[in-house]
Amino acid sequence: MPRKDKPNYTELTHQVVRESPEPLSFNEILRRVHAITPIRTKNPKNTIRGAISQSRLIVATGDGRYGWMLRILNGVAIRLTLSDSDVAGQAVEFGEELREALWPTFFEIQKREDRNPVRVLLPDKTETRLPLDFLGQARWGTSGSPEFWKWFKTLKARRGDHLIFHVSDGEARLYRVEFQARAARDEKAIAERNQSVVQAALEYVRKSPWGAPIWDITARLLATGQYHHPVPPDPLSEIWTQDVWEPVLRAKGYAGGWAPVGVDS
Repeated sequence: MPRKDKPNYTELTHQVVRESPEPLSFNEILRRVHAITPIRTKNPKNTIRGAISQSRLIVATGDGRYGWMLRILNGVAIRLTLSDSDVAGQAVEFGEELREALWPTFFEIQKREDRNPVRVLLPDKTETRLPLDFLGQARWGTSGSPEFWKWFKTLKARRGDHLIFHVSDGEARLYRVEFQARAARDEKAIAERNQSVVQAALEYVRKSPWGAPIWDITARLLATGQYHHPVPPDPLSEIWTQDVWEPVLRAKGYAGGWAPVGVDS
């Protein structure tokens, strides 16, 4: 008789979390996977823990549960500060948090990776598609689209102004963008948001053995609700600076060189 294929518990774990409208506790994930196919490995809990730990789509929500990242991202708002090169109109460079919000499978295995252009609604309700482009030297952004640049040119944007991206439907890869002039900033609210994000990042790094790469910090902040607020903080590249994170690493024995928490590392 032909040999039956072994159950793929990693895929089953993804299926369970993806199909649940709400985040699940670890024990509930274990129970639901076992209900589909009995887990006959030596250590069922370690089997499911392994599946979760190796995925960037199953994320800890900070309350003891795990959710589907594409759904957790719904309602997220990310601020992008425009640079001189952005305003020049050839490409817009993304920070780590914006790339993670728009392309959360960027670091996933090939089977689950999706770097296709995303759908973006402009303020006039025009829908366009923005590609993900490599801009050189570990920098990523978008070359935009004709519809995007037509709208952008009407803004007469200057360096220091902002684009704010909102995740409308992460699973449908649907987003929207708006413009905010520098003069329209609510400085007090943004300062409060900056402080909240920095403290959350510091707490995460303190709990890690040796720190964490910026892409893991970013994913953690997004998954735990730090960007689910109508007033988004300044970009991480502006607030998560060496003078903020280095003292924490020094306390862990960091002696200089490559830093696992720096924005540019």
